[in-house]
Amino acid sequence: MKKILILSFLGMVLLCSAQQRSVRVDTPEGIVQIYGVRESVYVETIIENIHRRIAELRSLYDTIPECYELISPAVAQIEMLILLLPRCIMVTPIEVEQINPMSAEAFANFLLLLENEPFADDRLLLLKQVLAKNYLTTYQLASIIDKFAFSDDKLKAVKIALPRLVDPENAFILRDKFEFDQDKQKFMQMISE
Repeated sequence: MKKILILSFLGMVLLCSAQQRSVRVDTPEGIVQIYGVRESVYVETIIENIHRRIAELRSLYDTIPECYELISPAVAQIEMLILLLPRCIMVTPIEVEQINPMSAEAFANFLLLLENEPFADDRLLLLKQVLAKNYLTTYQLASIIDKFAFSDDKLKAVKIALPRLVDPENAFILRDKFEFDQDKQKFMQMISE
């Protein structure tokens, strides 16, 4: 069944790569969310699209002979997986909220406000208030951490900001903002939760 989910996902990506919406595919094995669909689609349409693209790949056999060895096994696997696809799946578009970080100008203004706060507790409160309605990149959070002198305050700032990062997968780069190994460990534990 995992092959079905993978093929469904790949088929939808092939079908929808040029559009700008997302879709949720409900299957007996679970839900797959894919970006790029504007309207409801049946699996039959996906299969037709995959077959059309396979035909395009096969045309490469004639024009570029060395592609045959690379493409042929993949095409055969795709064709076998297509046979496993249930024909009853309906793919329906859903709306996805787009999350953007603070603009460079807004962030620069925020940093000035942060610098003007004399105490760390006031800076943390301001950070919490601003992030109630804004998002940050990891690089923006790095600049915020630099505004705090003590590791405990830096860790508190990270704790406030982590849920509002648009790129939490990059948070590890902030590790070097902490001087002591113990603080680095606390930070790494925080971002792994």
